[in-house]
Amino acid sequence: MEDQFLSKGQNIELPDELDQIDIVITWDNTEFGVDASALLLGADGKVRSDADFVFYNQQESADGSVRYLGRREAESGPHERLLVHLAAVPEQVDAIALVGSVDSGSFGDLGKLALQLVDSGGSPIAEYVTADASTETAFVFGQVYRRNGKWKLRAIGQGWASGLAGLAEDFGVDVSEDAPVEESSSPELETPQPISESDPPVTEPTTPPKPARQRGVRTAKPVPKKAPLPEFKHAESETWQPARLFSVIGVGTGEEQERRTTSALVSTMQAVPLFARAVSSRVGAPAGSFEGYVEVPYVKGESRVIPDAVWRIARGSRLWTGLLEAKTGAGTHTREQLENYLDVAKKNKYDVVISLSNDLPAGAGELPVEVDKRKLTKVALRHLSWAEVIHEARMVLSHGGIDNPLQGWILSEFLRYIEHPKSGAAEFVDMGRHWVSIRDSVSAGTLRPGDPKAAAVAQSWIALARNLALRFTADL
Repeated sequence: MEDQFLSKGQNIELPDELDQIDIVITWDNTEFGVDASALLLGADGKVRSDADFVFYNQQESADGSVRYLGRREAESGPHERLLVHLAAVPEQVDAIALVGSVDSGSFGDLGKLALQLVDSGGSPIAEYVTADASTETAFVFGQVYRRNGKWKLRAIGQGWASGLAGLAEDFGVDVSEDAPVEESSSPELETPQPISESDPPVTEPTTPPKPARQRGVRTAKPVPKKAPLPEFKHAESETWQPARLFSVIGVGTGEEQERRTTSALVSTMQAVPLFARAVSSRVGAPAGSFEGYVEVPYVKGESRVIPDAVWRIARGSRLWTGLLEAKTGAGTHTREQLENYLDVAKKNKYDVVISLSNDLPAGAGELPVEVDKRKLTKVALRHLSWAEVIHEARMVLSHGGIDNPLQGWILSEFLRYIEHPKSGAAEFVDMGRHWVSIRDSVSAGTLRPGDPKAAAVAQSWIALARNLALRFTADL
């Protein structure tokens, strides 16, 4: 369906075949950004419990129907994303409020604000754009709501001056901004001393009970932590190099490069849960325990198809599954290949097919390969770039809160490997062979309209900007 543009107060009915939607919030001013959140509301317009508030500190509803996917960078600028599984929303939920908030400044400082709904194939469904905001620090962009068994979207555009905490309280959330209670560790036990017959009986030391979980939801953002890494202190000279967990020595053909880099990614996700969550959330996965398998064969008709990896995430009794097809270097995906995996995923009732390559998408939900939309009715197709994987590794190491030195070392070793040219997981390398001639033509005023070399240079420039945005975000 074509993208429908809504005005304030307008509503539209969503297509019946939609199983899940991405909610994308964008803004113009990049000095600071918006944090997306969602509230699952009952018939009284209030949340049923604090678990119905989905945001950066509580990234998934208890039933798994709504997930916070976080911030992304694209050619069109930064944006925040939420994922809604319409088919999984409980019957007791009448509406889902789609909210944005800011930590500093106000919505009036952000210029044009937009709420966009995107289907599982990356195609826009509807968009609401507003520039009416002024001093608000929290904003309800719209509502996805249910009427007579049909899902609809209403553009609202209502602001709050009391921030995310005030807005959440108005919808029935119990907000508590008190400092979280730290769990105390067991005290070190003293060495038992000899006792005399007159001493009182010795009782076994017991671990003090853990404090009760703090009531209410905390909306303040956690303070970023940097992972401590092991230090190698006993080398006799700087020429001594520590052994590498993922070695680039001996990388040969492109096929070997692809297999080695994919295996390194999956094994690192297995070892470092925070990294697994950061990467898998980009493709709509729930929070849960991660398992990865490589080169799993499936039967399709009279032939076999073998995706590069299978990701499985367990959350309670539910098992989420994604089929991964990875490309390194200049490798690109084909429509036939991805459609084969979509057929396999649908047959096995899996959730998503993931394409992973050096293509960095220009916009939210955009895919480098277009497939038959009919194959996306029950299975989503998501794209990841290696630049985004590298970005998430840097972010987790610098700000992700890893407190296990071994996990920090494993992730740093993976980052070292994946940043090496032989891994095939390239970030931006150069402006291409036409850069100098086009640059000189621009300077001399001799560039011809429609020069195909200029289009190639423009694409390189966009790729440079996107990669710089990811790199600076992690560094700063």
